[in-house]
Amino acid sequence: MTRAEAEAKGWTIGQDRWPFPAWSATHRDYDASYEGPEDGWVDNDLSCTAKTLPDLLVEIAEIEADRPTFLEGLIA
Repeated sequence: MTRAEAEAKGWTIGQDRWPFPAWSATHRDYDASYEGPEDGWVDNDLSCTAKTLPDLLVEIAEIEADRPTFLEGLIA
């Protein structure tokens, strides 16, 4: 997967600054909510971070592979 392919699938890719992981990605369908003091913040795992862009693209591919129905309706 290339950066352009990931962005075409709805991922926003950004480059952060040290000491954070150098790269991050969030999908347009990312969602988070506060579930109260017991569970705290939860999300749908449609975001990731990595030290390099190639590693980030691998993370994105793994997220998509773990969700077989993830891209349904996103590709015409």
